[in-house]
Amino acid sequence: MSVSSTGCLAETLKRAWAAGAGPGDGRLIVDVDSFVGEVCGYDKQGAGFGYTHKRGYHPLLATRSGSGEVLHVRFRKGSANTQRGMPRFCDELIARVRRAGATGPCLLRADSGFWNTKVFDRLAKAGWQFSVGVRMTKPVATLVAGIPEDAWQALTDYPETGEAQIAETILSDRRLVVRRVRLLAADGELFAGEWRHFPFATNRTEPIETVEAEHRRWRAWRRSAARRSTAPPRRGERRRRRRGSRVTRSTLRSSRLPRPTRPTATAWSRP
Repeated sequence: MSVSSTGCLAETLKRAWAAGAGPGDGRLIVDVDSFVGEVCGYDKQGAGFGYTHKRGYHPLLATRSGSGEVLHVRFRKGSANTQRGMPRFCDELIARVRRAGATGPCLLRADSGFWNTKVFDRLAKAGWQFSVGVRMTKPVATLVAGIPEDAWQALTDYPETGEAQIAETILSDRRLVVRRVRLLAADGELFAGEWRHFPFATNRTEPIETVEAEHRRWRAWRRSAARRSTAPPRRGERRRRRRGSRVTRSTLRSSRLPRPTRPTATAWSRP
């Protein structure tokens, strides 16, 4: 986005919150994510192919949880990595919401694509809380495997299609909360009988049940947003679409109106 557009967004946010739409001294929860905006044409400056294999741009987006209002946007080229420019993005986001009038506690939530220790340090320095997913790398998997079996506690509000347990450990002097999920036995069910682990790092000090439940609500919103988005077509789907949209002679013949028939002469119409 240009400087004028970002400035317009900041001014609009400031005026709206000053009119009573902002959090004030209440709690503010910010969800950060990225998306791929598909474009058409080969001469779009900065457009490229990312993880969706579509030509487009890959901007950063920060929204307010609950209302969905956009707090900040950072334009990036299509081939940009997910966490590229995230530290500067956080600095701009923190300054913007403070200028807009948010004086209460703030929480930033994001997935494992934004796992960055520099981001953690900047958020903690600004007094923000964070809840950011962590990838299951080998060191993280070793830590998770070292959690005692009696430390896992079951989640009672998990869907009946599976079971989930939570536990916590320490990763680089930071709190690491882990949720492991196992789908119930079913014929042909993927990962049936196996634990799948979903860790995230946080600096929150509340009980583990509260921290995990709030992070999981963001995960549910993320999955619903992904289902609403348009998925990339499968192999051969574009070709079938092109074939279905072709106009052939047979379709033209079938779409033509029938020719009017000449009225037959009757006895009374003859001269």
